[in-house]
Amino acid sequence: MKQVNPNLYNRDFYQRVYNDRKQFENLDFPGIHEYYRELALLNPPKPTEKVVDFGCGNGNLSFYLALKYHPTIIGIDYSKDAIVICNERKTVLLNKKVNLSKISFVNRNNQSLPELNNISAIYACDVFEHMYDTEINKVLKIFKRWKGKKNIKLIVHTDNDLYLNFVRPLLDLLALITGKTTIKFLTGRNIEEKKVHVNLTNPSKLNRLMSRHGFHQNILTYPKVTTKKISQQLGPLSRFRLLVQTAFIILSVLKFLSPSFYAVYEY
Repeated sequence: MKQVNPNLYNRDFYQRVYNDRKQFENLDFPGIHEYYRELALLNPPKPTEKVVDFGCGNGNLSFYLALKYHPTIIGIDYSKDAIVICNERKTVLLNKKVNLSKISFVNRNNQSLPELNNISAIYACDVFEHMYDTEINKVLKIFKRWKGKKNIKLIVHTDNDLYLNFVRPLLDLLALITGKTTIKFLTGRNIEEKKVHVNLTNPSKLNRLMSRHGFHQNILTYPKVTTKKISQQLGPLSRFRLLVQTAFIILSVLKFLSPSFYAVYEY
């Protein structure tokens, strides 16, 4: 089955993306990305529930859910380095006498996901844009098998291709005209993104895919628009304040053009 090479998500990748060493090693909650907090609030799990963090990466969302809400958590990722990092961070917290008896991490490819049962919710934060349709179709069928007697929920955060196709090009052009970026930088950025962002989507497109598998959308919402989040999305270009302010105005008025979105589906 076609997939993004899991070796791209190695230790260097996670240290580059989460470059705050204290946050990376010790789970500094004030530095946790707001997306995780917002995602959890869409479906706060109960201590009696068993949930999955699908594509758990370095474990930020898993740890946040475990320490904030205390459900049983199973973090799954196909990157070996990701799971090693998760377990290293778990050891750091255990050494601080933090109770993490209800959290575990497993390294599994989408072709060999574990057989689970009585899962109440699956959290997929920034995962689907990294998966081809064939993979998504396969895992959705498996998710349905994980359901217990009650319905199972799928809570998603993913990039919005409406922003990437219509807003970011305008911001890039403005940055070029004003000399705040270069063709070389933008070309390099786009090449790197295309290696891993193989299936960008938007709310309507994702909802159609989910509907074909029997998942019904309960919630569709967008991250709160702040200059901080826009700066994170723009990366180095955020040094140009006019870009940040322009994006803030556009996204405050036209929320459907937000860089990303949340959706909650139920089966």
